[in-house]
Amino acid sequence: SSSPSSLPPPRRQRTRGSFSSSRAETASKPPGSDSRHSLRQLVGSGRERGGRRMSKTEWVVCPNGCGEKLFYRELTAHCNALCVERLEPCTSGCGAMVRFREKNKHKMMYCGCRPVPCKYAPKCRWTGQARYLTVHLDNALTSSQKEHQVKGDPYIECLERPVPCWHPPLVAVSQGKEGSGEYSTRWVGCGVELRFGDRDKHEATECQFRREVCKLGCGESLLGYRVQEHYTGRKPEDCLDSAMWAASGCSNRDMECNYVLSKPKHPPT
Repeated sequence: SSSPSSLPPPRRQRTRGSFSSSRAETASKPPGSDSRHSLRQLVGSGRERGGRRMSKTEWVVCPNGCGEKLFYRELTAHCNALCVERLEPCTSGCGAMVRFREKNKHKMMYCGCRPVPCKYAPKCRWTGQARYLTVHLDNALTSSQKEHQVKGDPYIECLERPVPCWHPPLVAVSQGKEGSGEYSTRWVGCGVELRFGDRDKHEATECQFRREVCKLGCGESLLGYRVQEHYTGRKPEDCLDSAMWAASGCSNRDMECNYVLSKPKHPPT
């Protein structure tokens, strides 16, 4: 019988728990985290093919996708400074990462910080960054909201863009066939499309659907198309009598008596 000291050492066996934990660690790695998909790990560890250390004179293909084949020792310099497919931040400040070969195209056509004029130039003098062009032409934002988004730009509000009159239109309701119970509605409003810079003047003095309080003190609120008639009244020839003519306008207006005395046929002797 052999002594215990002469027996071979026992073989180390992999336990079930260690195998499961190694599989769990492998499964928990995110895609693309393997060393062969990362240039930093590829160059730093020097391991790529079959787990062996690569030689500096071995041929490799650029991982950025440009198709360049070069020595392993030249890979870092190529990917950082020479590769046309490398990603670089936009120098205009928009924050986008752009392929080097598309850098000039991005600055001229797609960069949000590129300078662009207003579509209504030369009447509109605004020239700003492309990302603010929609703000400049937006009809839904007020002037204070635009100035809050783009600070320090005195021309952020485009005065030349066409806008509809903002006075709310009236709704006209008409009944359909008798007994059908159907009704139709239509918008009866100003409908004028005008230059934004002229909108305030139009809504204050020209719009037919503006609201205006009588300036003579009667207190009546009038629509724009009734203002002139309210101050002057109807034409005498359109009225049946003097009472109808007097009631056709403001009760506080000055009226001129148009009654003409008839001359006698025979002068008194």
